[in-house]
Amino acid sequence: MGLVLLLQTPLTSAQVVADSALEAHSIPAERREAVEAWRKTLPAEVRTVWDERTGRLLLFGPMETHAELMRLVAGTAAATP
Repeated sequence: MGLVLLLQTPLTSAQVVADSALEAHSIPAERREAVEAWRKTLPAEVRTVWDERTGRLLLFGPMETHAELMRLVAGTAAATP
């Protein structure tokens, strides 16, 4: 189970994310390439980084982005930002 932090961030013209969460996601090796391609399509205000120590993907973004990632990892739908 990952750690979830809900943060209220101020809105600016450059930042459209009002309610975002930071969560660590376990990504199976066979889905890592698809996740890498998906990461490149994310808007600038969504942040991701691989935790090399654990192999998990840290994602800071809206909850709907977390849901997209989970669908992609599960292989149930083509995730689009």
